[in-house]
Amino acid sequence: MASAVDPLCNSWQHLYQQTCSETDQEKLPELLSRLEYAIRLRQMELVTSADHHDERLAMKLATKAVLRIKRHELKVSEVVEAGTSQG
Repeated sequence: MASAVDPLCNSWQHLYQQTCSETDQEKLPELLSRLEYAIRLRQMELVTSADHHDERLAMKLATKAVLRIKRHELKVSEVVEAGTSQG
């Protein structure tokens, strides 16, 4: 049985909160990179699990938020969503 507070789960969530509340544009690229990495790690941990539906949805929404931050806050013009092909 999993504990109510899973530190592995909370690491990407903590980074997400930190990233969303960051106002220093110079710190955002590093935070975004760390957040994306933490989300990918957690997704790999959950790849064989049929559970964690709420967390999977939260990660999907966080990934979309990362893209919005890159486009609008950092003015990154060539942002490609994960899972899309570049042809």
